[in-house]
Amino acid sequence: MQQIAKGLRDLGYSNEKITLILAGPSATSIEGLMGRMIPARAVPLVRSADGSIGYDSALSGPSDTKPETPDNGPPPGTDARKFPAKVAVDDYIFDLDQADIIDAVWRNLHGDTSKLVLIAQNFEMLSGPLQAYVSAAVTAGKSFLIDLNMWVAEFNKAQAKAQKERGEAEKQRRQIVGTVAGAAAAAANSIPVVGQLISLVIAAGVAISEAVLDAFPLPLREGADQVHDEYEGLDAFWGLTLEFSDSDVLPARQERYLAAKQAVIQDPVATLLPIPRERSRYKYTPSLSQFRRAAHELGLYEGEPNSIISAGEDKP
Repeated sequence: MQQIAKGLRDLGYSNEKITLILAGPSATSIEGLMGRMIPARAVPLVRSADGSIGYDSALSGPSDTKPETPDNGPPPGTDARKFPAKVAVDDYIFDLDQADIIDAVWRNLHGDTSKLVLIAQNFEMLSGPLQAYVSAAVTAGKSFLIDLNMWVAEFNKAQAKAQKERGEAEKQRRQIVGTVAGAAAAAANSIPVVGQLISLVIAAGVAISEAVLDAFPLPLREGADQVHDEYEGLDAFWGLTLEFSDSDVLPARQERYLAAKQAVIQDPVATLLPIPRERSRYKYTPSLSQFRRAAHELGLYEGEPNSIISAGEDKP
């Protein structure tokens, strides 16, 4: 119990709140601990033709394609959007940083949806810059996938044949799939702006987990698993890198890192990301331009309707 109390204290909880947490749900509610009401709402689930929740509908749902947005300008119609709830940068205590987000997306691409689902379910506990980083990481992660609609069609054909050979295990399996697909649907409906994007990738992770069990080829591009790990302080600065076109002569590793560092510290939203753990390892990183597009989508820059700069959060 003392170790738990120490861990909660390290996360920034006061002694009073730690006492309430350790006393259990009979002593207080989550609203009492957070100091505010947590709104409850019914979220419609995505259901397949047989009444079970499936990944098919989420994958074939509304397109998450967004109009091209300049790095230095807000997307059209930003003022009319509803934005996700978020915590102030200085109040952020959720123990999750850029390396955890990349790990969650990478695992999801290989069929383990648990970490990305947890992030989606706690999206409003993230600061605005971390919300933008999640969106950028998911966008960058999608580049490792082939055409999902074509892959799902082929996979469903193979599954239909295999289902005839399964017994009671199939029922339990569909329940597990339904639970995670329901989380994907919840993300699409409850997270404004970027929920559809996160939902699509979680749904893809559900399908991939099924494919792993069936030994069906995964929808990863050739060579996706041969990517070289990137390290904080050597390749990436605060979990971000710069993009280089195929026609560019690729600078040396140190030059790429220093260029990324200079660009990131000049961006008023990127500089508000948490400082990653030293030598954090990333399977891949989103580019600064992908982060900027996501931050503009979320209206985080100065002069935008969800700005964290004008709200006095521009100090690291």
